[in-house]
Amino acid sequence: MQVRRSTSRRAFLRLSLGSASVALLAACAAPPTPTPVPPPKPAAPTATTAPAKPAEQPKPAPATPTQVPAKPAAVTPTQVPAKAAVATPTQALAKPAAFDWQKHKGTVLRYVGEKQPLSDHVMALYPEFEKLTGIKVNFEILPWAQMVQKLRVELMAGNADLDVFQLPASAEERNQWYDAGWLTDMGKWVDDPALTHPGYDLWDDLGRDYLMTGYSAKGKLVSIPMQMSAMIGYHNKEVFKQFDIPAPPADFTQLESIAKTIHEKSQGKIYGIVLRGKPPVPTSVFKGFLGGMGVGTRASVYEDQNGRPLIDSEAAIAAFDLYGRLLRLYGPPGSANIDHVGAVNIFSQGKAGMVIDDAVFRQDFQDSTKSAVAGKVGYFIQPKGPKGHVASAGGWSISVGGLSKKKEASWYFVQWLSNKENMVKYVLAKGPAPRKSPYEDARYKAQATQDDLDYVKVLLDSRAIGDFSPPAPPSIINVMKARDSISQVIVASIEGKDVRAAAKKSQVELEQMLEEEKKQQQKK
Repeated sequence: MQVRRSTSRRAFLRLSLGSASVALLAACAAPPTPTPVPPPKPAAPTATTAPAKPAEQPKPAPATPTQVPAKPAAVTPTQVPAKAAVATPTQALAKPAAFDWQKHKGTVLRYVGEKQPLSDHVMALYPEFEKLTGIKVNFEILPWAQMVQKLRVELMAGNADLDVFQLPASAEERNQWYDAGWLTDMGKWVDDPALTHPGYDLWDDLGRDYLMTGYSAKGKLVSIPMQMSAMIGYHNKEVFKQFDIPAPPADFTQLESIAKTIHEKSQGKIYGIVLRGKPPVPTSVFKGFLGGMGVGTRASVYEDQNGRPLIDSEAAIAAFDLYGRLLRLYGPPGSANIDHVGAVNIFSQGKAGMVIDDAVFRQDFQDSTKSAVAGKVGYFIQPKGPKGHVASAGGWSISVGGLSKKKEASWYFVQWLSNKENMVKYVLAKGPAPRKSPYEDARYKAQATQDDLDYVKVLLDSRAIGDFSPPAPPSIINVMKARDSISQVIVASIEGKDVRAAAKKSQVELEQMLEEEKKQQQKK
């Protein structure tokens, strides 16, 4: 794809901060030329990657450090409702007088997403959308690092054909992207009966607080959640039974005790636990350990109310020590080089008794065609610590590009993908939908197994204690660089090095990042 890379020096310096580390990740191997994924049949057009359309370079206002709104008060554990009425697909998609699904017939959109189960779900649904609306969509599905790099490069170049794309729910740059004109306020469309189907029911079904906490920028709704996620615990029930472990861990003490029991009783043949260790990815899971030790605030576990990082605090050092000790004593050798993909593979092979990672991996663990532990997996909420109970939360969402010339048609696609009926289809396919209504649907209840109910309860309970902030201090713009710095402390702990010295080094680095970014902002 030919990409215009023209941008002002000032805008490039600000916006490229977040992309530098991603570019390095992508450069570790020669990335393939992204091949657009053609939409599924019927009537599927061959996806083509058209040359970028010239567009006037956006003139963003200076971005301010991301401020993460305070999380809503934790609620009591959620029980899966017993009964509910359900709308049929025909009722859900009926065409009211003020709304016309065919309004943008003939429009062609471009969708950029990550190679993961959510994208599979989106493309499987697409033929129904094309039939209903006459809108065609060309898909480009890429590995995460390449997707993020492509989005940033093309948006900085002012490309106007990024119509719809996936965005992490805890996207560190949301405020910056909105200021730069890269994201669109979709909240105004939700409330417009001419642009939104009356059965969409977004605010009530998802909760306004939930949406505006995890999916907004500058008080505007800039993405629609498609996949609810949180860092949850998985345990191998067969291993637990073999070693007479009665229940999964509820707190940090039990977590370490159970990991030790599995490792010792198996004589090291089964790892007690596997976790992310390779920089920069462990900082997502690590949020739950910091929160359990009482680090941070309701806005973020990584900094205080004034935006000062807390990496070298005594509570943070205790969290680093526990995380590294678990992997050093009871985890796989070389844990400092294991990322989320490696952790998932080890647990799937039955080589570890426990893992704490993203809820979306349940589909991988329970897939008997590629997992040795399918049918043997149990779930538990992030264990609580001595001074808190926090789970890292987020998930994937979909945004309408702020530079797109086809915003209304793009919104039709987004609202259709995220409506009640399609979210029911997602949970029926074992996907973690963020809406509440799918779990009340008669079709879900008719086929839900006890495993499904156990998983949903853990997922919803985790959302209730969720920290939706970035996996690094939110006040720092270059979050990828900050994540790498914090991850080096985790590596030091895994390798049995001086954790306190490593934490102090990271603290200095983070404070320097903050100071340098403030100076850059002042120059602008």
